[in-house]
Amino acid sequence: MGRGAASELLHAGAPFVVVDISPERVERAMLDGMLAVAADSTRDETLHLAGIERARGLVAALATDADNLFVLLSAKGLNPKIYVAVRAAEEGAEEKMRRAGADAVFAPYSITGHRLAQSLLRPHVVQFLDFSTKDVGQDIAIEQVRVSESSAMVARTIKEMQLRKEVGVIVMAIRKADGRMIFNPPADTGVHGGDYLIVMGHPENLRALETLLAEPTI
Repeated sequence: MGRGAASELLHAGAPFVVVDISPERVERAMLDGMLAVAADSTRDETLHLAGIERARGLVAALATDADNLFVLLSAKGLNPKIYVAVRAAEEGAEEKMRRAGADAVFAPYSITGHRLAQSLLRPHVVQFLDFSTKDVGQDIAIEQVRVSESSAMVARTIKEMQLRKEVGVIVMAIRKADGRMIFNPPADTGVHGGDYLIVMGHPENLRALETLLAEPTI
């Protein structure tokens, strides 16, 4: 799971560092073009050296729930604002992780079992979900784009923004600033600062949308 997360971050061009206690795995990560360090990620000094105080997020994908919980608690203690995604192996561990402050918890066996059943019941839905989360060789991506409070698009409706016509992206959902998720938003849905648009389009069009919704430069 750690390799999969690191590969996705590398593919997205996000800056990150791999921390692993195994020198062999660290060497393999470095050969793949990643910044990596051989150290014990459950130790506070290791997290300090990795830059935990200025990090935006952390993926905890260690072998045991106990170790992942330890890393989670340490990371939140050193950087309360950091977004932490955690792997949970055993049943019941997910709730404990969330109580400890995890922002996202993934139980691989539960998720895999669910997807196996869904592949029989709704194969085309599963194919679409795979398309939206994996690189399938097509020049299309799904992205989340934040609406800046000072963007010229604030308070406009989906219809008024004309994003499909003018920018070439499709708005699939809006994650409102208060946490609500609006799927397939109607044309008269207003967009406000702090909202996130879940959009699909070509990478260059998505970058254009990010610029459009960002704070205006002086």
